Amino acid sequence: YATLGLGPDQTQSGNFGVGMTVTGAGSTFTSALLTVAKSGRATVNIEDGAVVDSSRQAVIADDYRSYGFVNVDGQGSEWRVGNVLTLGNYGTGQLRIGQGGLVRAQAVQLGWGFDGMRYGGGSVALQGTAGNRGVLETMFVFPGPGNASLLFDGGILRATYSGINFMQGSMEPSIGAGGAFIDSNGYDVTIGGGMGATHGDA
Repeated sequence: YATLGLGPDQTQSGNFGVGMTVTGAGSTFTSALLTVAKSGRATVNIEDGAVVDSSRQAVIADDYRSYGFVNVDGQGSEWRVGNVLTLGNYGTGQLRIGQGGLVRAQAVQLGWGFDGMRYGGGSVALQGTAGNRGVLETMFVFPGPGNASLLFDGGILRATYSGINFMQGSMEPSIGAGGAFIDSNGYDVTIGGGMGATHGDA
């Protein structure tokens, strides 16, 4: 298991804000459970064909004091999450996927956890250009009770399963100048949220 960003009160070095960059084709990092920002600040960059494998699950921002950011960018760059990817479990978690990057997770939760005063916040930005789009592949995206946002700006949201509300809850995605692309991937999907509903290929 790997945990990044524990905060100055929990690390001998007193480092508040750590970073990890995995870059280049053939470069890999493996952690069954990856936590990016436990109670501090942490950033992870997956770039230029590198692969990060989280075979169980992953959390970005796992405490109300935490801020975590993951950037997946470049053709062949990939983050594989074997189960649920949670952004903002009490803290503030952000994920950017751009320019050919790919994130695969069974499910994606945004804005989770409540510490008695505040909920967490989670956001995903799907960016890219023609032939070089960032892609999020998942069974469904589920906004929790906290702050949740999904930005399309040239990226793709791709289904991996049929029969489940692909975009659950009442979250209304934002659409930038690059446009929104939803790929049913041959599955029969229902799109809720603020984007209406469609079935089959989209």
